[in-house]
Amino acid sequence: MKKYNLVREHLSERQKITLVYQGEFGGLSIIQTTYLGCKPAPHYLNCCDSMVGVSICHKPRGKRKSGYKTISYNVPLIIYDGWQHIDANKIVFDRIDENTLKSKHTMHNNRYFSDLLRAMPDCVIFADMP
Repeated sequence: MKKYNLVREHLSERQKITLVYQGEFGGLSIIQTTYLGCKPAPHYLNCCDSMVGVSICHKPRGKRKSGYKTISYNVPLIIYDGWQHIDANKIVFDRIDENTLKSKHTMHNNRYFSDLLRAMPDCVIFADMP
């Protein structure tokens, strides 16, 4: 219930936010969106409170319809206030030469989120990194 409680306490309805979470392939997923509400998302039926994530109801920037984004209890999550422009390529890659990029870390590594917080410490509402 940690993520759910953090989201519920720190965000207000119709607040513009930027969600940064770990995607399915282990990289940074960034959504500029308007927060509409949230509900708890248990990992499995009748699980303990420590294994409950959050399902965020939101309307992405430039879209007409709202939807849900479910973020599991063990996924890193950073929420910025407002619609922030985050260049994920500068966080994830090092430029070797003009045509070559090299990843700084392996995928599914929480150091990407530490690098992001170091690069953009302003406007952070909260960061939850297990």
